[in-house]
Amino acid sequence: MLGLLSTSAQAQTANPPVAQPAGDAQAQPASRPVAQPAGESDKGLQISPLLVGNNAWYNPSPAVFQASAGAGLKLVRIGGNAYRDMPSTAQLETWVNEIKAIGAEPMIQVTGNDPVAAADLVRYFNVTTHNTVKYWNIGNEPWCNSGQPSDLDALAQTVARYVKANSSAMKDVDSNIQIFAPDECDWLDTMYADLLGGSADITGKDAHNHYYIDGVSFHRYPQWGNMDINLTTDAVNDLVDRFKKAKVAVDRVNAEKDRHGTDALQWGIGEFNQWNGALVCQWDNGQFFAQVYGAAMKYGATYAATWSMLESTDNPCGPTDYGFLNSDMTPRSTYLHMQMVSQNFSGRYADGTSSVPGAIRAYGSVDRGRTSVMLLNIGDTAQDCTVRLNTDATGASGCAVTIAADQKVTYNQAIGAHTSMVLVFGANGHLAKRVTYSNTSSAPVTETF
Repeated sequence: MLGLLSTSAQAQTANPPVAQPAGDAQAQPASRPVAQPAGESDKGLQISPLLVGNNAWYNPSPAVFQASAGAGLKLVRIGGNAYRDMPSTAQLETWVNEIKAIGAEPMIQVTGNDPVAAADLVRYFNVTTHNTVKYWNIGNEPWCNSGQPSDLDALAQTVARYVKANSSAMKDVDSNIQIFAPDECDWLDTMYADLLGGSADITGKDAHNHYYIDGVSFHRYPQWGNMDINLTTDAVNDLVDRFKKAKVAVDRVNAEKDRHGTDALQWGIGEFNQWNGALVCQWDNGQFFAQVYGAAMKYGATYAATWSMLESTDNPCGPTDYGFLNSDMTPRSTYLHMQMVSQNFSGRYADGTSSVPGAIRAYGSVDRGRTSVMLLNIGDTAQDCTVRLNTDATGASGCAVTIAADQKVTYNQAIGAHTSMVLVFGANGHLAKRVTYSNTSSAPVTETF
């Protein structure tokens, strides 16, 4: 996406992600074991504490950052196409401070074409001022920004050269930083195969024994090129397909390069949303977000950053409005669904199944005895669901939901049409909290028991 317009600047149409080149192979999902807290099942991956993210764009004011805090953001990326010309260090420092003030980690994107300048930025934040920035990007959407060339192998070589040069310069200043790249505008199979262990490999070490990248990153707007795609099903599946590919790739690299523990290669999505403000503003887009975050948990994402906070205030819900805030700083459905995820899901992921998947979607998490369940009714009719906190059959004749939380707890819950609900159970198996948000309500309603 484009970035760094002033609040008074006229909105511009961002560079769109484009359909994947024909002939790219399809990857299949694989699993990677991870350590689990003592006494908990090994059925789900650990949920990243950085998972719920967003992008700082449009020179967000302090008021925008403060309004965004309520969504529970854990990471805010400072990036976009305009970072081909970097803002001043003073401007970056202002944003870094605003991001830290809302309890999130900043991630700064560098251009990729000036290793000395990139190293100087790391030095300024992490050595000179000790205002440490741990997470960094190198480059932004190289395929889209180079005219979408058909020769992805050649492009991968170009990307590898600038990633390696910048990474080595940056990690020579501070080897503790984490670098994600290449933030392509889509998961391009051929290009990523080259970069991740192939002919343009960037997953190895430099001469000073520093890994070039700590994570692989990409962007995706599933409605680009197909504005009729269904938000709560087809758009979700579009992202899930790419998440599976990302997990396959990092699992393979970690096995081949013996990268494990804190050295294990990660993955993150640096930008996602619908394409076009009319879709971004729909209530259903919030349920899309909730499902994307569930899939990001399932396939082990380090972060999933939506695009963006507040945008196009002169044309709300117009073609260039991708914000999760309205112009009066009130939250949209996407914001509120992110809040429901951030406030209630941590620990390890617990997979969910539904006997009526066309209407009800579900997933969960387990954290120190607390089990959280996300129920999403994307259908037009209310459902009465039997929710089981393990994978045993519920015996229910209607809506039955199972959550792989290894608890012999069954709970009956009605959920209205077009409604999102979080159920939080305590260690005793009793319902402790319920959060309900429908397309007819202005905000989620929280009940405690």
